[in-house]
Amino acid sequence: MQIDQARIQAILADRHGYYGWHQVPIRRDARWYPTMTTLFSQQLSPGMRMLDVGCGNGSLLAELSPNFQAGVGVDHDPEHIRMAEAEKRARGLQNVDFLLLDFPREAERLEAGSFDLVVSQRGPLAETAQGIRAGLRLLRPEGLLFCEEIGEQHQHEVVETFTDLPYQKSEGSIAQQLKGQLEAQGVDVRLVADVFTKWIYPDVYAWFAYICDLWTWLDVPLPQADDPRIALFAERNASATGEIVTSHHVAWVAGVKPQSAPAHREGKW
Repeated sequence: MQIDQARIQAILADRHGYYGWHQVPIRRDARWYPTMTTLFSQQLSPGMRMLDVGCGNGSLLAELSPNFQAGVGVDHDPEHIRMAEAEKRARGLQNVDFLLLDFPREAERLEAGSFDLVVSQRGPLAETAQGIRAGLRLLRPEGLLFCEEIGEQHQHEVVETFTDLPYQKSEGSIAQQLKGQLEAQGVDVRLVADVFTKWIYPDVYAWFAYICDLWTWLDVPLPQADDPRIALFAERNASATGEIVTSHHVAWVAGVKPQSAPAHREGKW
């Protein structure tokens, strides 16, 4: 496939960041993919308090705000908190607050046992045993804990072409690994799911704009405009109409905090 290097160079010259990809026209084939709003709204009731660890732009709490009494979002990135506060003002929300907080290091700032549901979508909660313990400390007994992590098959098409990526997943089921990590901290696991969808970009240039935003956020060096792997990726993953199709895979693991405190394991995994 012929690649217009001038267009690639223009994309490389743009400013990139995590939320920049929201401007990329992506079509999602999400058949059989349950939405977060649907999943959590089934667990929430008007009297409950919800914590979103690594809340990003605050969109999840904003969407769910009619379903709970109070929601708190924490994030260590000041720009994310500014975006979340802007979303709160735009919607006129009264029952949602956002805090600049480095979790789990500063988790003591939040009151123990004060939440009914603690959620972390690709956030810091499940990165270490300390993070899970901090999340459990904030839950009331029999409160609900939910973790989403990137799955081992996430963007495998990109990994197969750009083989030197530093964030490649190790072999094995991320869902089962996360299940073991939660159970090691005493969580009564009730949900273990691998969730897949397809993201479809209008052409290789839209995909490249997306991946530059992602790689910049992950501190991955961007390729040169004449990198032959860009054309190779397009050839491998173009549909009959010229759209680019990639796989998105996340692991969902959730459970219940026990009534009594378990004997926790120390350290990282």
